[in-house]
Amino acid sequence: MISGLSWGYLKKEFTVQAEKNVKLRIAHVYYPGWEVFINGKRSEIKYDNPGGLMEISVPKGKNNITFVFKRTSWRYLADAISLIGLIIFLLLAIREIIQSHGRNDNFVSE
Repeated sequence: MISGLSWGYLKKEFTVQAEKNVKLRIAHVYYPGWEVFINGKRSEIKYDNPGGLMEISVPKGKNNITFVFKRTSWRYLADAISLIGLIIFLLLAIREIIQSHGRNDNFVSE
């Protein structure tokens, strides 16, 4: 039985009352950065199923389950590269605007 479901974008929490050890698969595709904690202890996420869905082994009894998405070092690197690209784009756009404004000032019409 599952109760206390809180299903956020970066965090999913719920309680499982299991009469025996069970495997639980959630309808969410695994992606590097996901971690799961069962009763506060980090546990293994398996995703070797046809849909790549996250699956965990839940022990018998009442268990508090928390899935958390944490940013990986690769994600930080990708964000930094994107930010650098955006800054370069903005600087080039500003330079083009300044240069085209200067060309318009030198234009003489008769």
